[in-house]
Amino acid sequence: MAISVEQSDHDLIAAARQGGRNELDAFVRRHEGWVRHVVYATLGRPTIVDDVVQQVWTHVVRQISTLEDVDRWRPWLFRMARNAAIDAGMKRARETKRHTLLGDETQQDRNRSDPVRSMIATE
Repeated sequence: MAISVEQSDHDLIAAARQGGRNELDAFVRRHEGWVRHVVYATLGRPTIVDDVVQQVWTHVVRQISTLEDVDRWRPWLFRMARNAAIDAGMKRARETKRHTLLGDETQQDRNRSDPVRSMIATE
């Protein structure tokens, strides 16, 4: 079924909730840029925006039937995009911290095994 340009977001979501794959695809294409902007504005890191946006749309596909008020799709989608970006940012921060801590432990282990390095580190 061809999607008309005039078809409203409300109509697309209503059809998608009933299993309309074409309507869901049209909705995703229509709002891809907006979701990408929300994710980037929240994260501030362009390197992981694509991954987070993909997660958002996967979540939308799985959860579209749970959207109770079709007229409130924009805050629903905004919240989903923002939460996914926050989660990704927190995950990245945890990974960075873990790598930093592991790097520090490795350096300490090297210092302990080499008395000269230990003395230099102490100085």
